[in-house]
Amino acid sequence: MFAHEDKHLGLVAKRHGMTAVFDPSLAAEHLYMKGWAGMLRDAEASGRAQRVLSEIHPHLGPFDAEGIPEPLNPLVARAVLASDHPQVRRVELDSLRVATWVSEAVGAHRTAERLAFTAAQITRRRGRRRILSR
Repeated sequence: MFAHEDKHLGLVAKRHGMTAVFDPSLAAEHLYMKGWAGMLRDAEASGRAQRVLSEIHPHLGPFDAEGIPEPLNPLVARAVLASDHPQVRRVELDSLRVATWVSEAVGAHRTAERLAFTAAQITRRRGRRRILSR
């Protein structure tokens, strides 16, 4: 598997009777230090891995490559669905890359995060759908 190993481990542990314990005193900080291309590669791999995870764990329910697996802001969801067309996806991703860069340059870090999140969702959908053509 090339993504979602933590979810796979949790599902296997649960199947073998282990339970998770929440400890509020523990903290973690996720520092994602990849460039734009690396982020998009990871997002596409994550989309492909969602199908692999559903095949390994069929009790999760049927895999739906055409749907959107998590609730998204309606505008983001529309952009993700529109990205099924390659030319639209290319324009969306190019525009999001520039808008993310500009947002970072002017100190609008939260906006930059949201724009990058949208790009990752678009690319994750590509990964979820791309495996269908094999």
